[in-house]
Amino acid sequence: MTAPNWYWDLNLSLEAAKAILADDHHPRFVEVAARLLARSRDPKYALTFITPTAFCRRFYAIRREIRRDAWTQDQAAFWQATYQRYRRELQRSGVSLRPRPEPVALDAFSGGLLSQLRACRERARWSQSELARRLGRNQQFVSAVERGLKKPTIGYLRDVAKATGSELEIFIRPAGERAVQAVKTPEEYQAFTKWVDGERRKALEGARAKNPTRGLMEVVAYLPDSVVNARQDVWDKPSDESLKVRQHQLLSAMEQTQIHTFGWPIGIVMDKEEWRPRFYQEGIRAEIDIPDGSQYDYWVLRRDLSFYFLQSLFEDQRAEGKIFFDTRLVRTAETILRIARFYRSPEFGRSDRDRVVIKIRYLGLRGRKLAAANPARYVADRQPCFEDEAETVIQAPLGKLEANLVDLVHAAVGDLLVLFDGFALDKDRVVKDIVERFSKGQI
Repeated sequence: MTAPNWYWDLNLSLEAAKAILADDHHPRFVEVAARLLARSRDPKYALTFITPTAFCRRFYAIRREIRRDAWTQDQAAFWQATYQRYRRELQRSGVSLRPRPEPVALDAFSGGLLSQLRACRERARWSQSELARRLGRNQQFVSAVERGLKKPTIGYLRDVAKATGSELEIFIRPAGERAVQAVKTPEEYQAFTKWVDGERRKALEGARAKNPTRGLMEVVAYLPDSVVNARQDVWDKPSDESLKVRQHQLLSAMEQTQIHTFGWPIGIVMDKEEWRPRFYQEGIRAEIDIPDGSQYDYWVLRRDLSFYFLQSLFEDQRAEGKIFFDTRLVRTAETILRIARFYRSPEFGRSDRDRVVIKIRYLGLRGRKLAAANPARYVADRQPCFEDEAETVIQAPLGKLEANLVDLVHAAVGDLLVLFDGFALDKDRVVKDIVERFSKGQI
């Protein structure tokens, strides 16, 4: 059984697809062949486009492409059996087939670098062929680099970063400094992870006490160098009032950097007694639980400027079982701006070169459908989300958060919306318009 228009999303005519499949050295051969096999269970039909020899020689590359989509795992298994049958027949006929390439053994550093290269390409939603086209290279070269068969040069890394809008940072530290960090990094990050997990448990318990199925948005933000090096000297004042000073600095910065454009800020600071922020040994904490269950906020700031935040979804107040794509764009833009402006508060003395990590996670997605808060923005009916959670990570120098806001929001929200039946955002016509309006105080 084969879908008659199996090539519909390749932007190719049937004749163009046939021409590509007739040449297994073509840069798009694997991509097009994978589409055909993912949508067909008829070897007789599929092998009118691909010769059995080309099918067997390129099978493992085709299978990797098919397996990228969880929905086509059974297709990969079906064609694996077909491959074994044709391979035996060709070998009995004396046809020479290239052997399956052995996995390349990579050290931790190289493996991490190649993983980041793939992540940059996939965040841009490009195939290897598309990246190769933009770099002026061939797909085989890009594939060889990502598999560790070719070593990437610094020039290649620079080109990939520029093409995908990614940040390229290379650090070489003296041996003494590296030795100190080797001891401190695991210890400090372990403590940080434990802190986040503890706050998450408290927040989820409060959020789900009244409504176990409510949708939630979680944000974790921190400055990696502060977490790792535990820079506490700015706080260590020889005064009995040092704890009060520290907490009031955090609270003052939170109050002054609220963004009220949406109406209910990320990390809202309230004066009402039961909802105002409380001081504790490591920082300040606030919990806002509206009695009717319509709104829940929980946020914490600790002394190294690490920030944890959990909030109920605005959509639950407007429409049951929906996610508004335009609301998510606005809320993500607000999150990035809020954190950037907080870290740039004068009393903290942070540099624009300081690295910032922002993790945004959505919970309670399963069964929700995609919609728009603005009725003028039409969203075609799609299948509901099958995943229950989605997480995206933003990493950038502090000085680049506001400067690259449109690109950062587009990439981050895209990680969420692709779960809604493959929904893709138009950066120039949609994301840029909404984010720039929000930045100007328009909703």
